[in-house]
Amino acid sequence: MTPEVARRMNRLNESFYRDNACSFDRTRQTAWPGWERCLCIGHTTGALPRYGGARVLDVASGNLRLARYLAERLPGVRVSYHGIDSCPELARDVRLLEGWEVTLQELDVVDALLGEGPDEGLGARLKGGAADLVACFGFFHHVPTTEARRRLLQELLSYTRTGGLCCVSLWRPMSDRRIARRARESTRAGLRSLGLSEKELDKGDYLLGWQGRPDTWRYCHHFDEGEIDGLVRAAQGTAELTARFCADGKAGDLNSYLVLTRS
Repeated sequence: MTPEVARRMNRLNESFYRDNACSFDRTRQTAWPGWERCLCIGHTTGALPRYGGARVLDVASGNLRLARYLAERLPGVRVSYHGIDSCPELARDVRLLEGWEVTLQELDVVDALLGEGPDEGLGARLKGGAADLVACFGFFHHVPTTEARRRLLQELLSYTRTGGLCCVSLWRPMSDRRIARRARESTRAGLRSLGLSEKELDKGDYLLGWQGRPDTWRYCHHFDEGEIDGLVRAAQGTAELTARFCADGKAGDLNSYLVLTRS
């Protein structure tokens, strides 16, 4: 994928979430089963104590459902929560959590990852210090190109304190037969609509529609095991792989999770 097409895919996603914030928010209200397993691992390592204080960095925080989930599961923890997202409309009507120190930052993470020059890049734009838990759920599949996805993981680890956890989910839509069929169909239609050829996308890239709406597309990527292995290798020297597992969806394999402990 060329840099020009990568930026076009990002603009496509930015438009999608801005234009469909309300309908998308209604479909994203519950926690994923994989989060519970990540949280249990956090208790085991001490990254998220049941009492005391913790700092959480939530990249692609959306409608703050992870924050609401953590507040329910960790009522005794004083949390300093920093959420980052490029679509503030998703969190506009969310009631902020009592007893938490909550800050929200509007930032186009993909644009930062695809940027060039000394003042570009994600690290130059993130606010706040190192966190006990850095979470990035439901977002890696929106990052075009292998290099940008590896860079994102490295940036997330750079904001994880020593001994802290970095937890990411990697979407695997082609593991579900129904979703896979729809993804192939919508990609063909999306390519025609956008005037692109299949060769301009990378292997595993798809264009998904939304609720049957005409000319409404979002860029998504399916992660195979080899790509996930590559992300694990990209973290070597910076973090230890604490857990790797699949969860979510009817078959329990719609997302692959990596839980990394910062060295």
